[in-house]
Amino acid sequence: MLRCTGNVKRVSDKMFTASKSMMASIENDRQIHPDEMNITKYIDSYVLEGVARVVLNLDDEGFKLCREEIKNYLFFSNWSASAENEAAGLARLFPTLTPILKLADKEHKKSCEELVAILRKYISSTMNGQNNNTIASDDHASLLSYLLSANVLDRDIDGSLERRDLTLDEIISHVLSLLSEMYSTTTAAIQFILYELAINPDVQENLYKEMCHYCGTGDNFTLTECDRMEYFDMILYEAIRLHPIAPGLSRVCTRDCKIRNVTFKEGMVVRVMTSPLYRDENIYKNPDEFDPERFSKKNRETRHQYSFLPFGQGPRMCPGQKLAIIEVKYAVISIIKSYVLSTSKNTEIPLKEALRPSLTPANGVTISLTPRT
Repeated sequence: MLRCTGNVKRVSDKMFTASKSMMASIENDRQIHPDEMNITKYIDSYVLEGVARVVLNLDDEGFKLCREEIKNYLFFSNWSASAENEAAGLARLFPTLTPILKLADKEHKKSCEELVAILRKYISSTMNGQNNNTIASDDHASLLSYLLSANVLDRDIDGSLERRDLTLDEIISHVLSLLSEMYSTTTAAIQFILYELAINPDVQENLYKEMCHYCGTGDNFTLTECDRMEYFDMILYEAIRLHPIAPGLSRVCTRDCKIRNVTFKEGMVVRVMTSPLYRDENIYKNPDEFDPERFSKKNRETRHQYSFLPFGQGPRMCPGQKLAIIEVKYAVISIIKSYVLSTSKNTEIPLKEALRPSLTPANGVTISLTPRT
C-alpha cells in the first residue's frame, strides 16, 4: 500500500497534471487519426513531464524551457546503452575499447553537456533558495530538495569520518541518474500494459469495472482510490512478467559461500536473469499466456517470494518503485476511463521488442482508441 504522506501527495499531484497534458494531446491527435494511433510518443511525453516535475519541481514555464534538452539527453543516453548500438555492444565485449568508442558517442556527450549546463544554473538557484528556508525531513517539494538537504559520511585525510553536504556535481549526477532510470522503465511498462489490454478485451473490461467501482466515471481520481485496485496490480505484474523490462539484476557476493553445490567467491558479480525465470513452467503454468490471475493474493502465496523480482529484493531493491507505480497507474487509469482500446490493422501481434537498454516495444504500440460513452 502507498501511504499517502505529504510527499507522496505532491508526487501524485504532479503526475495527475502530467496525465491531463497527455490526455489532451491524445484526444487532439485522435480527432485527426480516428482509426488508430501509435501511443508511444504520448506515453514518452507523459513520463518525461512527470519525472521532470517530481525530480526537479519544475512548473509549467520551467518545464517548457528545458523539455527539449531533457528529451534529447534521455534519447541519446538510452541509445548509448542500447543493444542495437554496435559501439555499445563492442564496449561490453571489450571493455578496454571503451575510451576509444566514446569518441563515436558525440550526440550523447553533446546532449549531456547541454543539460548539465541548464541543471548547474537551476540547481544553484534552487540551492540558494532552500538555504534560506527550513525544510522538514518529511516536507520536500521534490527529489532535488532531498539531495540538497542530504548529508553523506566522508573519510577525512586522517581517517576520521565526518558528514558533509553533496557537492553540486554529485547532485547533478544523481539527478541525471534519476531522470534516466525512471524514464525508460516506466514508459515501457505503460506501453506493455496498454498493449495487453488492447489484445485482451475481457481483462480490459474487468479493469474498467474496477476503476468505476473505486474512482467513479469522472475524470478525477485520487491516489488512495488507485491503491485499492487489486486487479490493476495483478495486470501490472503480469504485464511485466510477460515483458520483463529489466531482464536481469546483479549483486556482488560479500563472502565465500556454497548454495546447492554452486560455489560463490567474495567479490564475484552474480547476475540473476529474470526472463527465463518468468518463463519457467514449473513456476508459471502456460507462461506465454497473459493471465493476471497468476498474481491474485491466493496464487502469489503458493510461489517463492523470489520467483518474481520486478524491482529486485532486499536493501538494494529499486528505490523508485513507489514512484513508478504511481506513474503507471495515473497513465493507464486516465486512458482506460476515457477510451476502449482495441487492435487495429497495424497492431503488431506478437509485439516486437528491443533492449534500449530496458526491454521496450521496438516499434511502439499501435492501437485503436474509441471514446467511451
